[in-house]
Amino acid sequence: MVRILPEGFELASPDRISPEMKEKIGNLSFQNYHSTKKNILVI
Repeated sequence: MVRILPEGFELASPDRISPEMKEKIGNLSFQNYHSTKKNILVI
């Protein structure tokens, strides 16, 4: 799945994600689509 966030938003670093949120996310993997497009995520 591709998720496009509003301009200025980007993926949080792993150390900023709470344990509760990590549990909800489970085995999903998130990464930036491209180094210049930090608001577009591949999930």
